[in-house]
Amino acid sequence: MAWHDFQQQHHREPDGSELSARLAENGILDRGDQQIKPRTLARYFLQFRIYTTWAQHRTITDEPSTDQVAKELAQRGITAQYNKPIHPTDLEKHLSSFERRWQVLTHHRAIPRQHT
Repeated sequence: MAWHDFQQQHHREPDGSELSARLAENGILDRGDQQIKPRTLARYFLQFRIYTTWAQHRTITDEPSTDQVAKELAQRGITAQYNKPIHPTDLEKHLSSFERRWQVLTHHRAIPRQHT
């Protein structure tokens, strides 16, 4: 949600330091109660980028085409490790978690935040 909230506020994806700071603001710290190191977060960036592209398609249809998502990822230069292209079959294993995330974030957006 920190990734998503940052993107909504700044209209771009956060870098590792920005995401670490956003998580710390929300009380999410490492085991030593310190900010999570940006390079620790870096391992999640690819999945966040893939999800973001899938979610853009999800706003249009209930069942985004993995072919179309893979094609758009390639056009954006988003690749797997070692610059390997992301194939539709690579996306299929994430669809249920993407849909769950979609439902949570959609619900999250629908509830106005209370500021204390």
